[in-house]
Amino acid sequence: MNHNIEIRNLSDFNDIALLKKLYDLNQANVPEVGSLETFNDFINLLKLSDDILLSYADNEMTGFVVCFYEKSDYSSLNYKYFLENYNDFLYIDRIAISMNYRRSGIGSALYKKLIEKYRKTKSIICCEVNIKPINTISLNFHSRFNFLKVGEKDFLSHKVRYLARKDT
Repeated sequence: MNHNIEIRNLSDFNDIALLKKLYDLNQANVPEVGSLETFNDFINLLKLSDDILLSYADNEMTGFVVCFYEKSDYSSLNYKYFLENYNDFLYIDRIAISMNYRRSGIGSALYKKLIEKYRKTKSIICCEVNIKPINTISLNFHSRFNFLKVGEKDFLSHKVRYLARKDT
């Protein structure tokens, strides 16, 4: 399958229908990604983000990744973990893949593009993965891309593992 991947930021989007598709895709991927209460919450997340990667197959949007650099005003406690522990990083906030395209290489294509773009400009690429409840698929996926455990955090409703890929 041929994957077309575009790197954008919110100012590139002038199609409200596409933004709504992205929001719907985000919500369809809950609990693997965090739920956002409203479409406006999703837009606000994208406004704060630094890069958004979009994946297409056969002219259909199949997935996306939302990323933040250090020094963002993003208030996520998971993001803040990396902000407090690293000076230079790319934080992967969420990756969402259409159910019809899961396990078809879309996530790998998105991560390969991220790594290719940032391996020389960011000291680490980082994220978190749920470990309670456990997200074994995501843990295995990140392991294949050489992400290593750098911490863990307990929240009231779940527990996460912080992962980082160091290319320096």
